[in-house]
Amino acid sequence: MQALYWLLNLFPTQDKFVSAGILFLFLTIIKGVLSLWHEYLVALASGNVLKQYRQELIERYRDAPLSYFDQQRAGALTYNLNMPPIMLSKLLYTLPRALIDFLRFFFVMALLF
Repeated sequence: MQALYWLLNLFPTQDKFVSAGILFLFLTIIKGVLSLWHEYLVALASGNVLKQYRQELIERYRDAPLSYFDQQRAGALTYNLNMPPIMLSKLLYTLPRALIDFLRFFFVMALLF
């Protein structure tokens, strides 16, 4: 409780409701900036992983013998080149969110009990 009073005193005004409103606005802006930074870092990391994965996949196709391409259909080759990176990108995008939601749920349950 003292931490809340300390935070309210960061924005001193005559009315505590105004101080609380300013504090709420300040914390909301900070949360928004941190969320934006988090989204940027997740996108950057997943983009780098996908770039490296696609390069390795293309190198594997480049080094494959001609008999491999004769045995595969063109649609299967295209599918194998496009779909795994798409599925990986979805996984890399949703995994941090799921982890954050799990941790949030765990901490709320820990506070309740």
